[in-house]
Amino acid sequence: MINASTEYPSGFNGNRIKSLESISLLSYIQAKETEQMNRSFIASMKNHSSIRSGDWNLVTNNDHSDEPWELYNFSDDRCDVHNVASQLPEIAEQLHNRWMQWARDVNAIPFPENR
Repeated sequence: MINASTEYPSGFNGNRIKSLESISLLSYIQAKETEQMNRSFIASMKNHSSIRSGDWNLVTNNDHSDEPWELYNFSDDRCDVHNVASQLPEIAEQLHNRWMQWARDVNAIPFPENR
């Protein structure tokens, strides 16, 4: 956002938005930085939520609490085709718990309490 010359909003629909927690990716885009980042990317927008950590990508594309999240291994499946959540429930649960903690910390709207 720094390079886009825009400001991060302080609220949405009468709700306060927590300050953006981020780093600039410009040095990676410009190939000035080559060391791999060891950070998670967490997002929630409308009815899509995800957490990407290392080779793992946990996603949901719905707001239905009864539908499970899907887990993909980015190193083997760059297009998120083969859901491995049922084979690796411990990884899915660990990432889901991290996403839930983030959602609580930032007061994600709407907060999917039953996911």
